[in-house]
Amino acid sequence: MNVITFPKAPSVEIYSGTVAASFITGANGTRPDPESVGKFKFFVDVVEANGCRISMWDGERHDDAVRVAEGLASDFGARIIDTSGGAS
Repeated sequence: MNVITFPKAPSVEIYSGTVAASFITGANGTRPDPESVGKFKFFVDVVEANGCRISMWDGERHDDAVRVAEGLASDFGARIIDTSGGAS
């Protein structure tokens, strides 16, 4: 029996959690971000077809996360997976 495997499609994922540690990386290197620690946030990642994950956004409102995810889904031709449980 021949089985045709279809490639995975990219997806945009919304998830949430409380920040345990945070660092900012920029042109001047990496530094701690203590102001974010302990905050509940929503995160939006693009997951490429090969499984690579790219963090694209974080913030405190679910509505904002959905708007960002919709734009990314359109750009990447991806479906949205929301595991955050919703409301801010």
